[in-house]
Amino acid sequence: FATVTAERPSLSWELIVTDNNSTDDTAEIAKAAGAKVIFEPVNQIARARNAGASEATGDWFLFIDADSQLHIDSIREMLSAIDSAQVGAGGCLVRMDDAPQWGKLGIGIWNTLSRTLNWAAGSFVFCRADAFREVGGFDEEYYAAEELYFSQAVKKWCKERKLRFVVLRRQPHASSSRKFRIYSNAEILRLMRNVFFSYGKTVKSPKALDFFYDGRR
Repeated sequence: FATVTAERPSLSWELIVTDNNSTDDTAEIAKAAGAKVIFEPVNQIARARNAGASEATGDWFLFIDADSQLHIDSIREMLSAIDSAQVGAGGCLVRMDDAPQWGKLGIGIWNTLSRTLNWAAGSFVFCRADAFREVGGFDEEYYAAEELYFSQAVKKWCKERKLRFVVLRRQPHASSSRKFRIYSNAEILRLMRNVFFSYGKTVKSPKALDFFYDGRR
């Protein structure tokens, strides 16, 4: 951000961190770095993102996961899309550098779907603030895949206004691969099976999504 601000003196930004019951020093580190920290007591990804957005004052929102690594080239490409005045929202391709080979294969499949279907990965979602508010933010009915439903809603919003939803491709966003180290292959395969056979029920149940909600870090 600092580099982009230096290159674009007119650009102003704010950094908001949602503390969703963290058990480490996340809040203190964020405050020390100048971020505004808010607390969301209910463990849910959609609620955490919505809570952060409720405090934001900018014209555009960028949602990223705290355990991912933001690249300056992704910011530049996003700002170029914003400056075009033809884009209302979007996402970014992702990568996981330390994931096992089968995990990287899964990311490759995801990126193909992201490019083809214009879906934003949850670790990098950007949109106009009015788009976010008018579609109702992330749907809190879902405990996973909320970014897919948000992508669908905001794509419709963009289409009605003759704007585009884009997936940035120049620099894939670095998401954390720690889940592959924390969870066994059997646990990951069980989650995939549950999603495949009972998708609608699974994504609405935190109990079925221990991969995200059992507290392992």
